[in-house]
Amino acid sequence: MPSLLGALTYHPAIAPHLPAPHQPPAGWEPDAADESVLCQLLDMLWEVCECSSAAVESFNGHGLHLLFPLVHFITPASCAALPKVASAAVQCLHVLTEENQAVCEALCSQPILLGAIQAAVSQEGSSPIVAVLSLGTLVNLGPSAHRPDMASTMQAVLSAALSHDHVGSSRAMVGGGG
Repeated sequence: MPSLLGALTYHPAIAPHLPAPHQPPAGWEPDAADESVLCQLLDMLWEVCECSSAAVESFNGHGLHLLFPLVHFITPASCAALPKVASAAVQCLHVLTEENQAVCEALCSQPILLGAIQAAVSQEGSSPIVAVLSLGTLVNLGPSAHRPDMASTMQAVLSAALSHDHVGSSRAMVGGGG
């Protein structure tokens, strides 16, 4: 797990969003700096954390600084530029907040992160999958993360996600056809 966290931390798409102590060492070069590799790393991270409590503990101990770039990738601008990365990042956030007090506290204690997740639920430009998984992340975070309009937002997001047009576009995005 630490080597996966290192690879994620030093990936050129993530490193610029991290505070200075977490910047990659001088001269570090990834093997393949492209969107596909980043998606694979993010997918691997959430899949490992989904099935391993040891991986979650390792993330809690060594990877909480990755919450900043993960949230950055679900903003509408990032969703538009890197939709597959946004989907993988929001899946990571959703999995990492499932019964994980350390991550939930870290996200709730940072108003900028919490606000970005709340915005991803309803802002124009968020994809349906990002909106739904962001909504699920807020539910995982608990009542203190909910905005006053949570019930109406939940209904709108789920209605939009279940509409025929969005189901087809979501399938196409994840490679399942249209």
